[in-house]
Amino acid sequence: MSNKNAVAKKTPTTAFIDFYLEQLGVENTQESSREYNLVKQSLVKIVQYTTEKGIQFRELSSPSIISAVERVKALGINLALPHMGYVVVYGDVLSIEPYKHGYIEIFRNYGADVKRILNIWSIREKDEFVAPKFIGAKMTDAEYKQNTTYGKVIKMVLQYETDYGEIKYLMAERNNIIPSLIGHIKKIGGNKFKQDVDKAVDKIQELDDFDKAYKFVRETYPHLLSPAWKDFPETMFETKMLNFIVRNHPISDKAPMHVVSAVKESIDADFVEVHQPDTKQNDKKVDYEIKEEKVVGSVKVEVEEEYEEPVKEKETNVSKDFEVVDEIEPEVEDEEYTVVEETGEIVHDTPKQEPKAETNNVDPQDKPIVDKEELTEEEKAFASFLED
Repeated sequence: MSNKNAVAKKTPTTAFIDFYLEQLGVENTQESSREYNLVKQSLVKIVQYTTEKGIQFRELSSPSIISAVERVKALGINLALPHMGYVVVYGDVLSIEPYKHGYIEIFRNYGADVKRILNIWSIREKDEFVAPKFIGAKMTDAEYKQNTTYGKVIKMVLQYETDYGEIKYLMAERNNIIPSLIGHIKKIGGNKFKQDVDKAVDKIQELDDFDKAYKFVRETYPHLLSPAWKDFPETMFETKMLNFIVRNHPISDKAPMHVVSAVKESIDADFVEVHQPDTKQNDKKVDYEIKEEKVVGSVKVEVEEEYEEPVKEKETNVSKDFEVVDEIEPEVEDEEYTVVEETGEIVHDTPKQEPKAETNNVDPQDKPIVDKEELTEEEKAFASFLED
């Protein structure tokens, strides 16, 4: 006899999905609705990933799961379709990031002035491609000949029509995604492998070539790459080149704010944490320069010589026109004196005397005045001769 009141026991997977359907507010939504399907497919994708990687649900941050699924719902990406999105875990934080076709959907639905996407080309090494160019005010069409369907993708080209009927091209190359590689290994490594991350980043910046950098990370620090980067590298490189294209195209001003936020979070998934490397300097040299030259920001300021304040001269009532020749001030007895302002001459307070005539300035034509009584007989005779 069967028990009608018996309730089917939920499996961990069923319990997980039902719990988050409720948390995300779609448990009572019709199962045929688009919103319900987007959320349900996201949760199924998470279950598949955790099962494959042997991750327990309790090991993941619940807020990160809710945030990831909300973002997928806002973007309208159906994870049941191939190459739309993939799950990745950074520590205990779960994230759902757009894959190749996911970025195409974001661009089609929320790119500014995008009427329709015409072509998306993966240009490989053996393919032939001529980029469009302007001749006057008109742009020529791009030329593309696909010679193979495999091999290294060197460029991604997105051709689209604008709302006002113009045909435009957006392109990205492999080296454009070096920042994405750096951002990815920073997220994967976190604090647990911080030393490895720092060494890898330094080497990537030194190489400055995506292929060499990726090969170095994969061979030296494989634990810093997610399975998607290791198992399907060329598809991931195409994805990140599309990410670069979408990230550098403005978002439509018609998109709701929550959608704009979701787009930004998705297209900045890796790039957001990357900064241009600063020029490295030797610490000792910097210390020396700061000590010797004083560095203010980026402006170099020369050190001035030590300035000694001059000894203040003894204040006197001597005229400024008076020039002191001797540096040693002569000892002067305490006597009253007066300063002649016109000449700067110092004279004692004694009765004024008429200055004696200077004989040096006597005109040779003038006759000398001589007191004859004070002369000798010979001098008197010579004086008489002069008078004659």
